[in-house]
Amino acid sequence: MGVVNLPGGRPTMQLTGGALARPFTPAEEHARQSNRARLFVGSPDRVRADLAGFADAIGADEIMVASAIYDHEAKLRSYALLAEAMGVAPTRAAAA
Repeated sequence: MGVVNLPGGRPTMQLTGGALARPFTPAEEHARQSNRARLFVGSPDRVRADLAGFADAIGADEIMVASAIYDHEAKLRSYALLAEAMGVAPTRAAAA
């Protein structure tokens, strides 16, 4: 897992331990709290229900997912689990 760090306005990715070793600035804490409404975490049933509710609330017929997972294999596994939860067959790359 990683946390985006914006020193000098340039996005950089730090491993969680390094990013969390210092306190968040007030602006970073505000951004972190505001972003929680767009995070979907939990069991397959919970994620599916939350994503469907989010899509309905904003009138979307399609959702694009981005995952800030540092480890590539873990990211692929996360996408495969999401595809399974949503009833979509994962691609060969994600299933590997």
